Amino acid sequence: MGLISGIFVFLNVLVLVVADNYLIVFPPVTGSQTVALAAAATAMLDRNHTVTLIVAEDFKDNVRQHMKNDKYTLESFKSSVTLPVFREIQTGLTGNALKGDYNEMITILTRSAIKELYHQVCDDLFADLHLVKKLEQEKFDLVFAHAVMACPVLLAQYLDVPFVSVIPLIPPSMLLRLNANPVNTAVNPEMPMGFSDRMTFLQRVKNTIVSGKQWMMVDTPFNGFDELKQKII
Repeated sequence: MGLISGIFVFLNVLVLVVADNYLIVFPPVTGSQTVALAAAATAMLDRNHTVTLIVAEDFKDNVRQHMKNDKYTLESFKSSVTLPVFREIQTGLTGNALKGDYNEMITILTRSAIKELYHQVCDDLFADLHLVKKLEQEKFDLVFAHAVMACPVLLAQYLDVPFVSVIPLIPPSMLLRLNANPVNTAVNPEMPMGFSDRMTFLQRVKNTIVSGKQWMMVDTPFNGFDELKQKII
């Protein structure tokens, strides 16, 4: 029993000292997305993993204030997307609705501005050749991000590293499509449905409807993904 117990303890200690190297990409936003990613990063650090955070220059302090463990590496890049720019767009998207003064045209224009904002951040990130080269050399095991924007998916593909969404905003079918995989909603269940790949006919109909609805909901940040990918990768 002593030998078996010793082997068991050794294996548990071995698991604890083997740490992974993670990259966490923060979007140029404030609020829940940053809080969620910071909480995930803190949990990884508490488990002795190596964690690198990356964010646009103007959003560094916003990330730091939510981190509960200071053993991380923070990388940033210069971007024309600043906090004032983000807040102006955020106000345009939510302000009118909250005041009860909904204007469809303003909302459409704001959604377009959000797309341009996300694409600009991606351009700025990949324009920092020194940072991109540094990230390549790190040999990360996983890229984590809040999938509110397409850039982390592109960065993971560029680095040839698996991508994980900390908060699954992206429908599973969209993740498959973004990674050039065929999608059949008859066998690929969407996240909120709770179905398996052995759906009944009625479940397949429901799943297809929900898939289309989810695509409409997340169309803005991922609109133009293919063009962006061709430009960067």
